[in-house]
Amino acid sequence: MPIVKIPYKLITGLIFLHVIAFTSLASAQSNPNANAPLVGLWNFQTVIGTENEKDVMGYGVMKIAPKSKAAPQQLVANIVWLDDKGIGRNTREMQGEVNNAQAVFTHNTIRTHTSGKGKAVDTEVKVIWTLNAETNTLIGTRQVRRADGGIDHDDTTKSVSGTRSTASSLPAVVPVVAPQERGPSTADERARAVKIAQDAESNLQQVFEQNNVWLDQWIKDIPDLTFNTGAVANWLKTASPPEFRAQLFFQFCASAIAFQIKNPALAEKQAAYDLAGLEGALRAYEKLVSTNSNLRSGKLTQAIAARDKGELAAFALSLSGRDQ
Repeated sequence: MPIVKIPYKLITGLIFLHVIAFTSLASAQSNPNANAPLVGLWNFQTVIGTENEKDVMGYGVMKIAPKSKAAPQQLVANIVWLDDKGIGRNTREMQGEVNNAQAVFTHNTIRTHTSGKGKAVDTEVKVIWTLNAETNTLIGTRQVRRADGGIDHDDTTKSVSGTRSTASSLPAVVPVVAPQERGPSTADERARAVKIAQDAESNLQQVFEQNNVWLDQWIKDIPDLTFNTGAVANWLKTASPPEFRAQLFFQFCASAIAFQIKNPALAEKQAAYDLAGLEGALRAYEKLVSTNSNLRSGKLTQAIAARDKGELAAFALSLSGRDQ
């Protein structure tokens, strides 16, 4: 077979092209996410409720960026959580890594829930976000696990969804300004609050219209009674019929504060006043349903069934414990 001589310049040219192709392939493999669709600013929403509060949502804005040019597969995400008026209230930073266009971000936080004895219990948890994006759509999941490897009381996987933001930066965070302090509640004010709670159970609409503004501002202003709305109150907002959500939440607050007034030794026990608030709201709800069966709520009916079996306290405690 004759020997074919290949010109030296052609050989060196082929070697050069081969080196260029190999270098490009290696670069693509080491930097598969140089233009990752996840990078950017996103408006997102995710479930933040427990297993019994699947419709309690949290909203925020997330900025995802490469951690450094040297390691483009390493990402950092900064989150601004928004309140119900769309105002930034707190921030969170988490670290992530991309693998096949999907990123897993993690951060540690403290989750507070109420124990069976009514005490606040802090647990260190790891929050895991698994995210991917296609053009302008963000999808993924969010899961809370105990940092020590134990089983958390609510480690179910929650959905995450979002759209790419047209803003140029994260929203500003506005700290909550404490209201100007006033003196302790007076005897007349406490008596009025107790009467409001009692009267509202049988005439909710009228009592709400006459006292809602006063009671809400009074609870915010008084320094001697601390009233925190937690998981039970948030559950009630979604469990109540839409037509009477504001009124039943008003009843919950009135009943809870009346309980604190009448039981000063338990005034700082949130599990106790949450239960009292829920009991009052259920009584008011029963009165409403007795006059209009169309207002019936499956969730509140479930709570009444637990109450009638003497299990309302356990039902209320099962609603406790959320995090951001």
